[in-house]
Amino acid sequence: MVKKLTVIVLALILGISSIISFTSRVSALEAGKIWLNDDDTITYATINDAVAAGNTGDTIRISGLFDTTNPAFRDAVVNNGMTLEVASDTSILNDDDNQSGITIASGSHIKTVNGSTLYMQGFKRALDLQAGAEMNDGNYTFKDNDFVTLDGSVKGTSRDALVVDITAYVFTELYSDEAKFENTTIKLTTSTVKTWGRPIDDGGQLPHTTNAHWNFKNVAFIGTRLTSLMMPYATIEDSDVTIDFSNDGLANFDTYFRFSGSTASNSEIINSTITLNNTFHGIVTTSDSANLYFTNSKININVSGNEELSRDYTSTGIILEDGHVKIENSELNITTQNAYQSPVVFSGSSSFTVGENTVINTPANNDKSDEIRYLIDNIVALETSPTGYVVTGGSFLVKYHTDTGADLSTTPTNGAANDNEKLTYFQLADPSETALSPVNKYGQRYSYGVANASSDGNKYVWVPSEKVTFSLGDNPSATFADGTNTNKETLAMR
Repeated sequence: MVKKLTVIVLALILGISSIISFTSRVSALEAGKIWLNDDDTITYATINDAVAAGNTGDTIRISGLFDTTNPAFRDAVVNNGMTLEVASDTSILNDDDNQSGITIASGSHIKTVNGSTLYMQGFKRALDLQAGAEMNDGNYTFKDNDFVTLDGSVKGTSRDALVVDITAYVFTELYSDEAKFENTTIKLTTSTVKTWGRPIDDGGQLPHTTNAHWNFKNVAFIGTRLTSLMMPYATIEDSDVTIDFSNDGLANFDTYFRFSGSTASNSEIINSTITLNNTFHGIVTTSDSANLYFTNSKININVSGNEELSRDYTSTGIILEDGHVKIENSELNITTQNAYQSPVVFSGSSSFTVGENTVINTPANNDKSDEIRYLIDNIVALETSPTGYVVTGGSFLVKYHTDTGADLSTTPTNGAANDNEKLTYFQLADPSETALSPVNKYGQRYSYGVANASSDGNKYVWVPSEKVTFSLGDNPSATFADGTNTNKETLAMR
């Protein structure tokens, strides 16, 4: 009851703040105006009137305030290769929950110029950018509409030049197939000010359709108070994805970034940073066709949630229920909030492969495997192939664990090319070393890149080892530094 009252009070506060900000914004605007091309002496009552009067490729220009009494943007459709241009700050308001706003049809464009902003509020569907249409440079703000749909191409000239800011209760119709974003900033914020009749604890979702996926190039994606993300695969290049999941009861423990897999494409994250804050499950894969490849990238996962839920529902930074992850020349940082959370756990037919110059940072202090077997600050292979965890490079700040049974392993191999030999964990005495040349079972050297140190400044590697025996020979009076004279054995890198 206290939590519900808190949410209601917060919603009221946010609502009052929104009203003040909104009143200030619209009071400075002149009455709305619509015209074609460069002739602003002839104006039109509605967008559809302007479209009917124009020709293929014309530009429809708009500016000013279109309040709730103005029908100019009710079921407006821009087609015929035309461009809708926001010439100066424009606010379009609606108070009918069943009323849609602007549709940009295939072949048409929408943009803002002169630093202006398009603001839309209160529509059932404020903007429908259809497949084949384009959103270009400009500032776009959508507040408390039921839906905004971006099925077309969102393509700017830079992240700063094209900024889309959407505040809504859900984002389930943001895209139906491919979210094709390039040179843009996308901001999504979950609001409970207007829920459109949905339960107060059911917001923050993105599309969960079978084919809905991301295609990001030079994108800044910022999500606040989101819940579950699901997609078969994603292509993320030269981008920064930052998601602060809901951690206030809105989603309970249903927060994760899940990849269901696809035979059509693998997930490629290249030259990018993925940051997941306040997430209960982190990155999840759920099928053998879910292949995630991280190259020259950084993955930051902050696992959170209360201890009881963490104990009961496997709260983990990366959990692979089938699926495959490969990381090269990248950095994986996982932090946890309590002792019942784990960095990485994979099972079934899953695999976890780490290549050269990668850094894996975990808290490296927790081992509660005597209570729950996978609760180790390490990479845990659970009831899976002994060759599922492969390391051929990198530094690993983990809690070392000695494997005691076949059902669980924290010890990687060096892959099929090296005969899948179980490896040994060493700390390098000299952290300035950037590359090693271990010898595999075949007597052949292979490259082990370790250019980057772990977060504590040291380098921890997984390489083949050989038992070394130190003997004092036949001198009965000789002793080691500890005063003993029996042979001593240790492990050394091979």
